[in-house]
Amino acid sequence: MRLDDENIGDIKPFGVRMPKELKAKIKESAKQNRHSMNAEIVGRLEASYAVGNGFEGLNPEQVQAVNLIISQFKQVNPARSLTYQK
Repeated sequence: MRLDDENIGDIKPFGVRMPKELKAKIKESAKQNRHSMNAEIVGRLEASYAVGNGFEGLNPEQVQAVNLIISQFKQVNPARSLTYQK
């Protein structure tokens, strides 16, 4: 479920404890992807649970790289569609 699928005000905050090194990685990834940290975390969790998205067997860094390439492609070619196929 994406955050834009429901009213953001209806979603209760959920605190998570994580090592500061992991938080720093998420913060950097979010910055590179031009996302909030929350959007970065939600996107990564959604990708890890998605069945049949072609990302099975890829580690999080590989998934991030593929998503970054797709994001950059969409910025350069907004009228075209690009999907990852394994």
